[in-house]
Amino acid sequence: MKKVLDLNNIIPDKREVKIKDKVFDVSQIPVYVTLQADVLLTQQEGLIDDQTELQKLTQEYLDALRNKKSTDGYEDKISALTSKVKADAQSQFEQSLDLALSVAEHCGTPVDKDWLLKNTNIEQLRAFLQFATRHAVDVSDDGVITTVQDDGDKKKATK
Repeated sequence: MKKVLDLNNIIPDKREVKIKDKVFDVSQIPVYVTLQADVLLTQQEGLIDDQTELQKLTQEYLDALRNKKSTDGYEDKISALTSKVKADAQSQFEQSLDLALSVAEHCGTPVDKDWLLKNTNIEQLRAFLQFATRHAVDVSDDGVITTVQDDGDKKKATK
């Protein structure tokens, strides 16, 4: 007897994102786009770590100045890390825009970079990417399967 698992019968719930006069059906985003988003999120976590380190170094530098202690090396470290953070932030912003354009194209609602820049703010762009590329089904550490509803609420799925 032949057994066939027909994955074409697995149809995710419809998930849409509305931005101004456009509606993006993000129900069937290809896996490679989701993987690109995962990579970008990992890079953003690294940027946050660098920003935290920059704040720490700056505070240490200011404390050393106030306490009239040596500040040797701080200025070079701060300068180098500031340059890195600026370059990484610009690169990640461009990657976010490119990813949003890719998502929009796969939704059948293509837009251009100018449209995104004029019609979204940074929070909306981030929310669009997170909603569009997150998994429609989450599995918790204890193995409980939940489905993510359009309004973001999670409901336990029957096993």
